[in-house]
Amino acid sequence: MPTIKYGGKESAITQLNSFYDRAGNLIYESAVSHAAAALNYFRTHQTEIDGRGDFWTNRTRKAATKWLARAFRTPTAIGFYAAHHDSVYYGIYLETFNSGRFASLKPVMDLFIPHFLEDAQKILNRERL
Repeated sequence: MPTIKYGGKESAITQLNSFYDRAGNLIYESAVSHAAAALNYFRTHQTEIDGRGDFWTNRTRKAATKWLARAFRTPTAIGFYAAHHDSVYYGIYLETFNSGRFASLKPVMDLFIPHFLEDAQKILNRERL
């Protein structure tokens, strides 16, 4: 948490807003970095050409090339997500059928979310400001 030097109510509010703006920017940068790393990990482990990838066998290149990871920032949340593009209508089947044997979203996100949350906590604890 930030150290606030009291100089009146307005000064305290300005200092808090400044801290949270800087922290939010750093957390968003971390989200962008983790989204890129997740996408790179997926592409490294799932070939984009016909053949056997770590998650499924590519019969077309569509699912492998339309897998995406993006950072986001709203007024109340900052983070990143991974998804199959809307044009990959069978992405839900890859993720849920066969007891999740061909799932890629959860396994990849499970690798990167803990690191992102750790980074965010360090930023909020002023270990990375």
